[in-house]
Amino acid sequence: MKRKLTIRHLVTLTVVLIGCCLAIPGAGEASRPAPLEDDPRLGQKLTLIHPRIYLGELAEKLATETGVSISVSEDRFPMGGIEVCCLVRDQPASLVMRCLAELYSTRGAVWSWRATESGGGRKYRLVALRTPAEAAGERRADIRRQWEADALEQYRVARLPDAERLRAAAQRPDLFGRVTRPGFWTSYLAAGELTEDEYRRALQGERIEVPRSRLSPATRERADAEYRREKRQDPQGHAGPVRTMLERDHGGLAPRLSIDPGSGGYTSVIDSWWEGQWLKGNDPEWRGWLAEESRSAMHRYLELGPKGAGSLGMTQGTREAWLEAVSVADGVSIIADVHTPTGRPGAMTGSFVRGSTPLDTLTYISASLGCYWKRSGDIWLIRRLDRLVDPRQYLVSWQTVRELRRAADRQDGLLDLEEVARVAALEPPQWAALAEEFPDAEPHRLDAWAPLFRLWSRLSPQARKDVLSPKGLRLSDAGISARRALLTAPGDSAWPGKQLAATDPTRCRFRLEPTTASVPTASPNAAGAPTGAPQKLDAVSPAWRWEVKIDDRVAGTTLFVRQKRRPLVTLRQPSATISRPMQ
Repeated sequence: MKRKLTIRHLVTLTVVLIGCCLAIPGAGEASRPAPLEDDPRLGQKLTLIHPRIYLGELAEKLATETGVSISVSEDRFPMGGIEVCCLVRDQPASLVMRCLAELYSTRGAVWSWRATESGGGRKYRLVALRTPAEAAGERRADIRRQWEADALEQYRVARLPDAERLRAAAQRPDLFGRVTRPGFWTSYLAAGELTEDEYRRALQGERIEVPRSRLSPATRERADAEYRREKRQDPQGHAGPVRTMLERDHGGLAPRLSIDPGSGGYTSVIDSWWEGQWLKGNDPEWRGWLAEESRSAMHRYLELGPKGAGSLGMTQGTREAWLEAVSVADGVSIIADVHTPTGRPGAMTGSFVRGSTPLDTLTYISASLGCYWKRSGDIWLIRRLDRLVDPRQYLVSWQTVRELRRAADRQDGLLDLEEVARVAALEPPQWAALAEEFPDAEPHRLDAWAPLFRLWSRLSPQARKDVLSPKGLRLSDAGISARRALLTAPGDSAWPGKQLAATDPTRCRFRLEPTTASVPTASPNAAGAPTGAPQKLDAVSPAWRWEVKIDDRVAGTTLFVRQKRRPLVTLRQPSATISRPMQ
């Protein structure tokens, strides 16, 4: 006899299942948001000065300092491979941890510390429920939709009669607050001379040109006046056609639409001003240069001038070096996400001076470096604006970096075949991220060699002995997986005999020979980094020679010069002693 399941039965079954889950070892230890301030062990005050450190490495240092199990999750993406600038002085560990989560959290993509209980006490793990690629893709699409809608609103208002246009612009100061200023207004109104189809095409990147004969008399008059201001040597001249240009804005959130009203100079009508307004509405806890306190700080800073505020002591340095100078000069704690992996320390030239307060100085530097900021407790958080749309496809797990460092330490700074093959298995953006510290990963060097290193990683122990022997290894004996790695690896350049090896691998042999090579040396600069200017004396460096034979005749050779690991540096060139700012 069949019995129907009633609501009472379902409730009873649910209760039993929950009880069973709680009884399973570990099921009751599911991670949960961690109240960091409730753990007295995290009340210890720490000083952590690391201008460039991986997030996973920083978590290990926090664990060492506090005696607490602290780690980052790399289950979904290589979180530990993010470079962070940590300049913390005498701050509680709990605040440092909370600031790290806040630094990388954005609206709709929150990072948090999760706690699990164990016999050794509470353990903490930093997690992100969404990968940077997921969050960046969705946010970029949202930003683009809003940007296009606002750009079309600008176009609509530009085509209104004068009185109506001013009233409409006054209703949207977030959108029209900048374009109504002198110098912007002419370009903005010139955009209204395009047809809607032309304007939409301009928003997609097509360069549009409107001949002078098609312009309205009012626009021609404004454009002529602008032209004569720009071209004073031609006071009777006339403006040319209106032109549009779409390019990437320095902030990286949205494109920048620029208009040349015919004077020969482009003026952006929707650019970083729009980005700042977007930031105010979508991430209000963070401050950009449009925030009221930031604008006041900027005005105070500019009023002091370079002599009145005191030097930061540099004329050139990385973003991390500039922030370190501020931290040292004013004794402030900073945690920042400002690094860009380019394969070398990116130096920024210029002259920053100190303001009357840390807020003044940090505001100006943040604006100049394309960053925005917030304050959490006594720690200033700074991150690049384009991090909001950065998929971070260049990240390499902290575990991989740590193991590469250990391998280099065992071999006087060099990586062996196993480690280089491990790097070659990564993607080119990851090579670039590693190249500053591990020069063997430089993309322009590794690209041609990547197929060989991938092949090496798939060879059997006997095949590895053969490829290192004087006779070499016949490609047909390498195995299907190894041959596929050599012949079909993406992005590799052609090597001698490749076409023949693909059709008749029995006629192709290859050999890998450890050797040495003479390489030009470069003199270091004040920061200890090579300047690129070679000296006359050559140095001898370990290398690998790759030799390909067809029918026992050498078809070609190439050389891979091995380079030692270089510790990460913050490039800077001192220019003056840091002085106290004038009030």
